[in-house]
Amino acid sequence: MLYHLLVPLADTYSVLNVFRYITFRTAAATLTALFLALVAGPAVIRRLAALRVGQPIREIGPEHCIVSSDKGQGRGEEGHDGPSVSHVQGLAEAAQILRKNGFREAELDLLFKVNPAKLLGLPVL
Repeated sequence: MLYHLLVPLADTYSVLNVFRYITFRTAAATLTALFLALVAGPAVIRRLAALRVGQPIREIGPEHCIVSSDKGQGRGEEGHDGPSVSHVQGLAEAAQILRKNGFREAELDLLFKVNPAKLLGLPVL
């Protein structure tokens, strides 16, 4: 759109001739996108995260959900990049995130202990 506004003015202001070059327009678009992502990105991510974290669990009910982790799957093995991370660390991070989003300890017990034990037919510890 800027192209259509500024190119007709190039006859009057020669500096605007740069808008005739696709490479300049591409670079300008890339820098604009980068600027917008850096300025608005964190706020958008925080807002979206606040809207969805734990929401599906709340809608279904903690008594009908389990939390599991495949974090660390393949890490530290030959052919895989990154440090080795355990499933326990992944579950601890999930519990921490759920706590920050208002889940009580009783709900976390359902999600991490009671419901998985019932699903597997094991006694609840």
